[in-house]
Amino acid sequence: MSATVDGAVFALNPLSTGASYTIDPNGANQTVLAINPEPPPGWSRPNAILLIPRNTPLALAFSPGDAAAPTAILIYAHSVATNSTVEVQCLGAPGASTFTIPADTLANLPASYQLLDGSYAELIIGTLGFNHAVPFNNGLAANGLLLNSSWLSQTVVIQ
Repeated sequence: MSATVDGAVFALNPLSTGASYTIDPNGANQTVLAINPEPPPGWSRPNAILLIPRNTPLALAFSPGDAAAPTAILIYAHSVATNSTVEVQCLGAPGASTFTIPADTLANLPASYQLLDGSYAELIIGTLGFNHAVPFNNGLAANGLLLNSSWLSQTVVIQ
């Protein structure tokens, strides 16, 4: 898999043993970085779509993927009717096993309950990979940092 961002080419091979991330493959600034992602948090996701009321705090329980790294909690909601997207970003302290998003924050999300117009929402929990970050420099970046993270996602309905 490869992509171009601001003229630089990036390649990623996340499925093989000893996975790597290549910046500017076969180019003058080629840099190959080893990928050693943090483990994802342990999270017992429901088998069905999770319903999130906007007027009640959302309490989440998980096991940190790395007790020394923060856990990120995101809710991403898109409303087709208003062509708008709202994202809530929260950061749990390293070692934390619970996090509560207050109702006043959830109240700002667009409702997606019983909408058949293509609106959607996702709850995403991940380990921020600060402890396995890989610094690099080349002709494209004087001070680069590859952040390795692992994430779990669940479709949700905002009510």
